[in-house]
Amino acid sequence: MKSEIRSSVGKGEVLKRSARKRVLFVECAAGFGGSSIVIRNLLKDLDRNRFEPIVLFYRHNQLVPELEKTGARVLVIDAWDGGKTAWRLPKKKTILRRGLAAVPPLKAAVHFARFLSLFCRHELPVALRLRRIMARERVDLVHLNDEPVGNREAIVACYLARIPCVSHIHQFGYPNIFDRLISRRVDYAIYISRAMQQYWQERLPFRRHRVIHNGLDLSDFAAVQDAAAIRHELALGGGDFVVASVGRLTEWKGHRVLLRALALAREKIPNLACVVVGAPTSEPEVQYESELLRLRDSLGLASVVRFLGHRSDIGRILASTDVLAHTSTSPEPFGLVVIEGMAACLPVIATNAGGVPEIIDHGVNGLLVAPGDPQALAEALMAIASDRLFARRIGLAARSRVQERFTTARMAREVEAVYEAVLNYQLISVD
Repeated sequence: MKSEIRSSVGKGEVLKRSARKRVLFVECAAGFGGSSIVIRNLLKDLDRNRFEPIVLFYRHNQLVPELEKTGARVLVIDAWDGGKTAWRLPKKKTILRRGLAAVPPLKAAVHFARFLSLFCRHELPVALRLRRIMARERVDLVHLNDEPVGNREAIVACYLARIPCVSHIHQFGYPNIFDRLISRRVDYAIYISRAMQQYWQERLPFRRHRVIHNGLDLSDFAAVQDAAAIRHELALGGGDFVVASVGRLTEWKGHRVLLRALALAREKIPNLACVVVGAPTSEPEVQYESELLRLRDSLGLASVVRFLGHRSDIGRILASTDVLAHTSTSPEPFGLVVIEGMAACLPVIATNAGGVPEIIDHGVNGLLVAPGDPQALAEALMAIASDRLFARRIGLAARSRVQERFTTARMAREVEAVYEAVLNYQLISVD
């Protein structure tokens, strides 16, 4: 029986609200990160005449209040940490390890048996719980907001509940044979960059897939704000050349590279200042933050670099700065902070890897530098500081690029097209 879906698009067509499709967004990320922000941005422009969103977090997330303001229902379950299922042989060269290493097929079999044991103990119970929630909420479609390895239990739950699912892939991962098997149950894969598409299609060749770049609500990044007042609030001088760094406090984001570049650039930029936005969300990240503070002080940058912790007003912070430095040492799946800086009319200096080159044209709307190269980053900072007209031209071109290609409205329309393809919507004209 065909669904009674009626569209308000076109003369004589209407959409019955009772026919709205319920979409369950599953977010298993532990902290405040890019994937969660993308859900928030998507929900701002999702067509509520056609889709009713429900967001499920595996644990409490700082974005819950913001998502509720969009009108979405939010569920929080106390689930395990997906990292529990990671297993490797002990590093010590035991007799067992040497024996397995000598027989690769046996080693692979032992690894897979151990993985299945952990899956049945940890992930399968969560899958069954998710299946019950899907049935209770009468879900029509599940939007998995992670890569397939991180969403194993949700994919299994969709299979058990016989509900179609879309995998919105935000990061790199390392699938095993089990992931290759269950990925066949994914109806559509959305990649946030062509770099991600190439990476995953080589490992898990999804039958239906497309690239949908992340988008921003440009109203969050107004081109004109009271920068002087914000600088006063942050104890920054009106004549300072302020560098912004925004992102998780985790090693691959390259904060050490930034600090060393600042130490080099300070010789030519005496009024240099830097604000680092981001807060640790785990014990390793707490230790990493302590290491960064020690490195900052050892480089003589205690009066230059301020760590601001988590901030929800990224648009205001960026409006008070002169340049955004993106310093990831590993390829970025996309680079959400890059388009945030561009939306704020800032010249952005970013590492030339992953999805970033799909966003920035070097020398036109931003600058690209090699990952892990403090000298190259320092030279780019000095180039921006020494030529304000050049910086202004790049900043304006950057905001124009975001307006053209990276808005929430564009992202929402493209995601809705995927939903329609999966649900096989049928338009019925009114007589």
